[in-house]
Amino acid sequence: TLWQNNRIIIYANMKKLFLFITMLFSLSVLFAQTEPSQPPYKRFPSVPPFRLLMQDSTTVFTKDDLKKNKNTLIFLFSPDCHHCQHEAGELVKNKDLFKDVQIIMAGTATLNQLQNFYDTYQLSQMENLVMGKDYQYILPSFFMMKNFPFMALYNKKKELITAFEGSYP
Repeated sequence: TLWQNNRIIIYANMKKLFLFITMLFSLSVLFAQTEPSQPPYKRFPSVPPFRLLMQDSTTVFTKDDLKKNKNTLIFLFSPDCHHCQHEAGELVKNKDLFKDVQIIMAGTATLNQLQNFYDTYQLSQMENLVMGKDYQYILPSFFMMKNFPFMALYNKKKELITAFEGSYP
């Protein structure tokens, strides 16, 4: 009868509609779980808000403590990374090239390990260098780094110029 024919047509259309909605939902879930195409430092190309615990274990150095109108180099490192050790030696060797750049060295090792690194590579020769512990682990995730060292250079307006991961050639 007509009623049964209409029920069959409605039922068939509902099955198609349900299948369509299920496919749309599946696709939205699939695309919603993709990671952003760029790391945060590229999407937000200014100096990130960081907090470095200084050697005295009470003083905290932040983005607000950066000198105005100076280029800034953020250098993420690990004291036991051979490339980091090499780069630290090169910084000191070429300190005159970096005299107008404030250098922020951030590590996540213990304060004692950071101090040993500072002493071993004679980083005290660089008056424009600050080293501290990134105790909140903000910088590694902001830069989505995979290898040490990681360096990000910012201009006087604190805007990203370039970034390097691994040993610089």
